[in-house]
Amino acid sequence: MNLIFGTIRSRLVAGLSLIVVLLLVAGAVGRSAISGLSVEMARTLEGVRRETSLTASLTTNVALELAAAGRYLDRGEAADLEAFRKSGWAAHEAQRALNESEGLSSSEIALVATIDARLSTIETGLAAAHRLRELGHLEAADVRAAAVRSEETALTAEIERLAEARAQQLERATAALQETAAHSPELISAATA
Repeated sequence: MNLIFGTIRSRLVAGLSLIVVLLLVAGAVGRSAISGLSVEMARTLEGVRRETSLTASLTTNVALELAAAGRYLDRGEAADLEAFRKSGWAAHEAQRALNESEGLSSSEIALVATIDARLSTIETGLAAAHRLRELGHLEAADVRAAAVRSEETALTAEIERLAEARAQQLERATAALQETAAHSPELISAATA
């Protein structure tokens, strides 16, 4: 007869020890799965947050730049010209950072490039209008500024499309995280079975 498992007490202790070991393994597997899910969620949400912030920065700085350009044409104050330049640089910086984002699709990258090109065209037209104003050709400055108004409308529509694309990307990320979270209990129970 086997002396180690010869008594009921030794069999109960061995069985209970095996159950404790299995529970510890199951706990470790569960913790690992939850930690992995947490890391994935944090990474995904950080990317979405960054891209959303950059999109908002682009939108805000374009609006500030166009408003400052209009004020400079009306008043001719150096502070308005400086605000136009500063907001323009900030808008282009946000655009460059968006292009470097990993979460953008090829169509979103193309849209950001189109926005940048259109913004540059508008800036060139407004800068020419500013120079005409400085030379005292107010009527010609107004005509030059009016020539880019249609570009401003198109730019606004493109920025709106970008914001909609970012919202859709957020919905996709949310759905993917929800699906991963839904499968997490299945993975834990499969690992512990």
